[in-house]
Amino acid sequence: SIMSQSAVVESEIYDTERWGRQYDATSIPEEEGEVQAEKRRTTGFADLKATANALFKEKMFDEALETYTKALELQPDDPTILNNRSLVLHRLSRYTEALEDGLR
Repeated sequence: SIMSQSAVVESEIYDTERWGRQYDATSIPEEEGEVQAEKRRTTGFADLKATANALFKEKMFDEALETYTKALELQPDDPTILNNRSLVLHRLSRYTEALEDGLR
């Protein structure tokens, strides 16, 4: 029945012997490592974005520029980061670079 199939799937997902703390970085199957890496990239990106935004609000433009640039290394085509970095570059009177980011 569907109910018993669901229970089997759930037991496989939450099987601590298989998926619990016994795994170290070298024993994680490749696709799980990729998922974890993507989660780290996403979290790192969000942290960088928040930090850069806070630096911008404090008018710490050089530091904000550096942090937005790091965020773009993780997600090169993110329109919000490109826009924000363009604004920082404009505030730093780096108009040509600001325009380049704005047009990307």
